[in-house]
Amino acid sequence: MNDDNKQILSTQLTRSQKIDLIRYTSSVLFIVFFVYLGIILGFDIVINTRLDFLRGGNLFQFFQLWRIPYNQIITMIVLGIGGLITYRRMDRQRKMMRLGRALEHLNYISENNKYNYRIESTHIGELTDIIDSINQLVESTEHSLEEERRAEETKDELIANVSHDIRTPLTSTIGYLDAVIHKQYQSEEEKDSYIGIAYEKAKMMRTLVNDLFLYIESGQATYSIEAQSIPIKFFFEQLAAEFELTGDEQGVNIVVEVYPEDLFVQIDVDKMARVFSNLISNALKYGFGDVIRLRAYESSDDASVYLETRNNGEILAESEYKNIFERSYRTEKSRTSEIPGSGLGLSIVKNIVDLHGGLVFATVEDNETVFRIKLKNKEESGDE
Repeated sequence: MNDDNKQILSTQLTRSQKIDLIRYTSSVLFIVFFVYLGIILGFDIVINTRLDFLRGGNLFQFFQLWRIPYNQIITMIVLGIGGLITYRRMDRQRKMMRLGRALEHLNYISENNKYNYRIESTHIGELTDIIDSINQLVESTEHSLEEERRAEETKDELIANVSHDIRTPLTSTIGYLDAVIHKQYQSEEEKDSYIGIAYEKAKMMRTLVNDLFLYIESGQATYSIEAQSIPIKFFFEQLAAEFELTGDEQGVNIVVEVYPEDLFVQIDVDKMARVFSNLISNALKYGFGDVIRLRAYESSDDASVYLETRNNGEILAESEYKNIFERSYRTEKSRTSEIPGSGLGLSIVKNIVDLHGGLVFATVEDNETVFRIKLKNKEESGDE
């Protein structure tokens, strides 16, 4: 939430609290006065007590002899100690009152869900830390509620997208099969065409449903990986071979680049294969380039390995970078495209990369759209 929309609740004392503080301070001063009076009266008895070992026979004569102003000394000591005690007790009471105000504000915020409110900082020692902690708690609660709200909106959008994407091929499938069942075709060739179209639409629906289940499954705490050390070049070459026919049909060449060539990485083969299948499919659908590069290389700065897909076609818009891996998010290009999709492919990518303890992000380099995966669990070749 924008800071401009936040409202500040003051911890300054109210008029009634200030009056209560004055009364409290007055009562402390009254006690100090009686203590002072008691000391003076008691000391008067003490100094008049006969003490034969002193010159003059008692403390009074002794002080008179040496001209010691004992009344003034006692008054100064009592005023000093009494003033300090009065100030400290008044200051502590004031802090307690302001803390009480802060707790009242916290109760108001929690009971009325006013999470755009913040409590005014006091700059009074430890009370400042307490109020800052309260504000951080409110901030965290507000953030959690905002995330929950966004998750709910995204879930609704996800359901709407998947429902729409399934409804369209389902309607077509039912239409073509209905035509076949009721013999609404002119020839066997037309019948076979109807069946073929229905079959392709059914496969499309299966893909959408599989994506939905994989996305939900990959976000569960029980979803785990079984990593093993593999030569990444061989892994990429297998992926390139799987997409070779599709690439040839679209005039796209899939190139493998690994540095060093014997580089090994620690990954779950099946799950990471799904990651790169999604990335390659994404590039083939929306990239419109003639080259897709699968790259892997070691980092010279830290113990990491980078895995990339690079497409030299139409580059990703800068505004898409941050949101592209969110649930059911679809780029402007994919929204306006007639190519079906649930928008879950890149979210599945992120979930699986997260399980590997890695990071995935999109960027543009050398006029190429780059999807880069950073993995920390590097394995050297030849040691296995």
